[in-house]
Amino acid sequence: MAVLLLIGVVVVRGRILSLQSAAAGIWSGLDALLQRRHDLIRPLVEIVQRHAPREGRLVDKVLAARKRATAAHAPPAIGRAEGVLGVEVQALFERAETLPDLGSRAEFRRIKAQFEDMGRRIAAAQGTYNAAARSYNTARLGLPGALLSLLIRLEPLEYYGGADAATTERASGAAEPMGL
Repeated sequence: MAVLLLIGVVVVRGRILSLQSAAAGIWSGLDALLQRRHDLIRPLVEIVQRHAPREGRLVDKVLAARKRATAAHAPPAIGRAEGVLGVEVQALFERAETLPDLGSRAEFRRIKAQFEDMGRRIAAAQGTYNAAARSYNTARLGLPGALLSLLIRLEPLEYYGGADAATTERASGAAEPMGL
């Protein structure tokens, strides 16, 4: 009987740690995508400054939002900061579209397309990460996972974007897109 209990504990521990490792790997991929999007800010800012220097206020907002996003550490805070960054970048794109010297340039359209693609990839990765975090959190809360979690101090994973993102994902079955 003790051998069966020990085998059960080992199996449950392995499953929980496997789910935790999967979530960490997915987070790493999401973090890399976010970094790539941050890297796209510089060429966007340069082209706007070159062709629409009067839009300095919008550029400053984008740069400030990027700074906050890169300074955030926990998934909920990162998600919120990235959401603000997406809003600011979108506002800059919308304004640039109204400027004939900028909106019609091939270089600008290329950067905009890269942002749009990155936004879709980030939204997909966000949903995948939140699903993996939910699977891990569910496994560590169920019996016997809860007992094991207490014994080896397994902490819950936070959702990207905070509780609202997790609630939205659970309610709709998919993550809400992060936008640009």
